[in-house]
Amino acid sequence: MAEPFFTIFIVLVFGASVILFVWAVFRVLPSVSRLVARSFWCPFRDRNVTAEFREEPWDGTRIDVSRCTAFTPPEAVNCEKLCLRPKRFPTPDLPWRGESTLSARPTELASPKASPDLAGGAR
Repeated sequence: MAEPFFTIFIVLVFGASVILFVWAVFRVLPSVSRLVARSFWCPFRDRNVTAEFREEPWDGTRIDVSRCTAFTPPEAVNCEKLCLRPKRFPTPDLPWRGESTLSARPTELASPKASPDLAGGAR
């Protein structure tokens, strides 16, 4: 009567040890990632950038930012890395964005001066 119980017990212990071994191997071995370069409109820096991301090869989840053209040198990425969160980025050179207002000089942001064409009214 004890023989079926002993067999089931041995099979369960063997299965649990195999699962524990596989889990331990995947925890100890370094993870595999790939480097992918993406060009996009950075909503956080308000400019076009090219960034190099480390991504998971299986699902494309971004892990880290290796390089970004918003910094000098590009390897010195010292921001909060908020670009790891969004699923999609705006494409570079959006026609509606034009020149960034953050890069304009203060005199360009002042009220526009009347041009000679518009000063005399409609002709």
